[in-house]
Amino acid sequence: IKGCDVAGNDPVVGPLLAAMTAEAAQPQMGSATILSRMADLLTARLIRCWVNCTGASTTGWLAAIRDPHIGRALAAMHRDPGYNWTLESLAGLAGQSRSIFAERFSAVLGEGAARYLARLRMQLARELLGQNGLSVAEVAARLGYDSEASFA
Repeated sequence: IKGCDVAGNDPVVGPLLAAMTAEAAQPQMGSATILSRMADLLTARLIRCWVNCTGASTTGWLAAIRDPHIGRALAAMHRDPGYNWTLESLAGLAGQSRSIFAERFSAVLGEGAARYLARLRMQLARELLGQNGLSVAEVAARLGYDSEASFA
């Protein structure tokens, strides 16, 4: 990670890499599973190091998913982007009033919940239209739009 002393900031990374190297050098039964789990751990540790080095822990998407209130709302939007989410329903999931939720969401993510959801839906629509051969009407319905016109 550029500009981040991973080994100095995380004492687990060096030994973990050594253990992965040893496991890969002499594969045994279960090595693939062990290496996969070690890779997951390494990835998590590297992300943590990056967040700590860059200060990304106070704002942005990583901060939002770590926030106990905003994180629940984000998870719900990503789990079911086609649901008719409202500020009230998202605030309810977050366990906050509408005004507190809206203020916190905007402060952490730099945009309101409705704008974030619209952007998420457009990103998913681009993927669905490009890869799955679905019609515009099918994509609109999957993503919670009442019609092609409201989707466009």
